Amino acid sequence: MGGYIAICLSWLLFGLIHSLSAAYWFKRRIITANLVPQPYYRLIYNGIALITFLPVLFVLRGAPVDWLSPWHGSIWGGAYLLELGC
Repeated sequence: MGGYIAICLSWLLFGLIHSLSAAYWFKRRIITANLVPQPYYRLIYNGIALITFLPVLFVLRGAPVDWLSPWHGSIWGGAYLLELGC
């Protein structure tokens, strides 16, 4: 159960930082304070997004694997169902 809490917290932290840095008021405040030149804001935004996503990947690697049910069908049937969104 602890693995799932860590996964949820890492996604929550990533989403919070990502949404905060994507907000217009945040971008305007950073640019007007001359912390980041405007042409480079998007590059730095993507860098922050990548860096803050790394803990999510780290936590997911160590997560417990509990399958809901085993798949006994063919890979083509599974891919078709995923494509349909079932």
